[in-house]
Amino acid sequence: WITGAGSSGVIYFSLGSFARSSTMPVQYRDLFIQAFRRLPQRVIWKYEEELEDVPDNVMISKWLPQQDILAHNNVKVFITHGGLLSMQEAIYHATPLLALPIYGDQPKNSMFIKNSGLGDFLIWEELTVDMIVGALTKI
Repeated sequence: WITGAGSSGVIYFSLGSFARSSTMPVQYRDLFIQAFRRLPQRVIWKYEEELEDVPDNVMISKWLPQQDILAHNNVKVFITHGGLLSMQEAIYHATPLLALPIYGDQPKNSMFIKNSGLGDFLIWEELTVDMIVGALTKI
C-alpha cells in the first residue's frame, strides 16, 4: 500500500499508545477526514475502532508497525502527538513531522520540531481543514 502510492507518497497518522485517535472529539476527527479527502497522498491512520465514510485514500488499522512505516522512503509526513519516542523514531528515519500536542512534554517537543526545521505543529483548538491541508502540503 505504501509502495503503490506513487510519487505523492504516504502520510502516517498516529497519536501514540496513550492518546487514542478513536477518543478524539468527533469535530476533530471529521476535520481530518475532510482534509484527507483533499490530499493526493495516501494516509495510514492508526485508529482503534471502525470508522465509517473513510476516503479511498485512507487506510485505518488498530495497530501498525510504526518503525517499519517510518523507515519506508515513500512516507512523506508523520502526524504525531509529539511524544518523545515518536519524535526520536521520526528523526532516526528522517521523516518530517506534523505535531498535534496534547499534554506533558508534547508542547515543548512540538516547538523543538518547528524550531529545528523537523516539521511543524498545529493547535487542536485552532484546527481547520485548510490548516491541516496547508501544513501537510508545506511539509
